[in-house]
Amino acid sequence: MAACTTAQVRLHSLSDQPALTPYVGRGYPDVSAVGDGILVISNGAIVIEGGTSASAPIFASILNRINEHRLLAGKTTVGFVNPTLVRRH
Repeated sequence: MAACTTAQVRLHSLSDQPALTPYVGRGYPDVSAVGDGILVISNGAIVIEGGTSASAPIFASILNRINEHRLLAGKTTVGFVNPTLVRRH
């Protein structure tokens, strides 16, 4: 783990499960979303923001919509998706 960032090492050491991705070199996201031009309410005012702080909730909301449709169809939720996203083909 010599090439890890401090945050990666800290996250890895906090987990009681084996790492799901190799922590070597630069980290790349498993998924991405355009998080630019997002309307948020800040101190009662509507402002336009952007960045990874906007992208993460966008992707989470997509998974939530998938789960809602699965539940309406009598299926289970998708659960922990990381192993599926990082599976090597």
